[in-house]
Amino acid sequence: MWEVAGCLVFLIGALAVARDEILQAIVANRTVLRFLFVLVTNASTPADLLEEILSSLMALSEENIEFGQALIDDQETRCYSHLLKLKDSGGSRGMLSCGVLHNVFFSLQWQDCSPGVDGASDAMLVPSIAKVLETTALAHTANGNHSADPADVLQLAFEVLASIGADFQSALERGNQQGKKTKPEAKTDEERGEIEDGDPMEEDEPDVPAGNDEVGEDEEEDNEEGGESDDEMNEDELLEDMELVTGADDDVPEESGLEDLPTLKALIQQAVPQCIKWTHISLVSDEAIALQNHALSALNNIAWTVSCFDFANDENPGIFRAWQPVAKKIWSRSLAPILESDTADLKLATIVTSIAWAISRSLGGNTPLKGDEHRRFMALYQASRGQGASISNAEPEDEDQDPFQGLGVKCIGVLGQLARDPAPVDLNRDIGVFMLTVLSSLPATPAADAIEALNQIFDIYGDENAACDKAVFWKDDFLKHLEEVTPKVKAMVKSIDKRQFAELRDRADEAILNLRRFVSYKKKHAPK
Repeated sequence: MWEVAGCLVFLIGALAVARDEILQAIVANRTVLRFLFVLVTNASTPADLLEEILSSLMALSEENIEFGQALIDDQETRCYSHLLKLKDSGGSRGMLSCGVLHNVFFSLQWQDCSPGVDGASDAMLVPSIAKVLETTALAHTANGNHSADPADVLQLAFEVLASIGADFQSALERGNQQGKKTKPEAKTDEERGEIEDGDPMEEDEPDVPAGNDEVGEDEEEDNEEGGESDDEMNEDELLEDMELVTGADDDVPEESGLEDLPTLKALIQQAVPQCIKWTHISLVSDEAIALQNHALSALNNIAWTVSCFDFANDENPGIFRAWQPVAKKIWSRSLAPILESDTADLKLATIVTSIAWAISRSLGGNTPLKGDEHRRFMALYQASRGQGASISNAEPEDEDQDPFQGLGVKCIGVLGQLARDPAPVDLNRDIGVFMLTVLSSLPATPAADAIEALNQIFDIYGDENAACDKAVFWKDDFLKHLEEVTPKVKAMVKSIDKRQFAELRDRADEAILNLRRFVSYKKKHAPK
């Protein structure tokens, strides 16, 4: 009987991942779901079969509100209650149960701002995952509580944690959008909305504020040679333009304390310290190297989630007070040692740079640099160019890739944040000159790299009260250099085929428009 049940479970799991239509048909069949629920709750189910079932349930539950509702509504087996108990059992069973529950919580919108039955949200899963990360040793063998290899258990724990970190921000934004509406325990598919499973960087990276959808040929010609239409703007219009160019551009949550966000609190206080521990383990085996990468991926998702809170002007002070020491610890204990090792692994360098960007977005010029880390990122940028890690703007084979996910763009992003006030003037100058060099290298510089360099320059030197404005921007005549590269930027924009690279062209159009606004504003506000 168990062999037949195992074959059925295997087939259900394999079919579920074959096509979306099959998955939906399985979920719609309550007999099939009841079969799986009964096996989960049956005390006689063999351990290996239980893990196979939980793995299938993870596939069925991902972003699937119908499955979530079926699980919660099931009163015959009470599988949901059983999963809540299993989540604390440790090992692969516990982590698979956490994975299923996370998928259900996310699909039903059971989150910090609208918890489900008995206050259910991801906040109750993070401690179970952190405990596994704390108590599981890579060298130990299975202890009878689970049959999986410790490395597999740890990998699963990191993957679920990374998913919680990635989904938290979108769930929080979704809750804020609902605002003052009544929040039901479950919603229809239309109300729920959808979220992609990609790298969190895709949603979390700072975007330039939307200007015109397209810079027309006539407008481009009218704005050449100093931007004649811009010169006619009055003072209020210029200030408004500068807010568009340099203002905060993330859809950040409203001000909130950490006590109001128990999931985030658990991630910062319990999960992150365990991730840090696993990032500096001894890399004596392929398993250890893989686990370090999984730990870094989890840190990356959590760091980017926190970086999307607005900490400017003392916003969200409770979250910042909790995050600041943790962020500095990530930098000093997880990132700095890898940067100092001059790793030749560009995949590792890419995720380390991504985390560094997220942390420096939170800390800005207060990032705890120990020495010449900024030069390490400059060297990584050059390495990315040499290895082709930064995506070009004109190769058809790159059409399906996101040009803003390259190592080059991420290096520029980190450097831009490190140069923010109150960064030392010498550090700011080094980075400012580097940004201008990236721009002056056009057309050899990839379009995405040039766009990010412009965005960072706007943000670094947009505040005329910052020390670097007079000491670097005006003293080193950065305005003249920006005017000199404007024709190159314009040529870059025109070279991008908007039919093949629509987002890249849109971002490039915004960049050239913002460049003209920025130059016009700085001209009118030159120091006396």
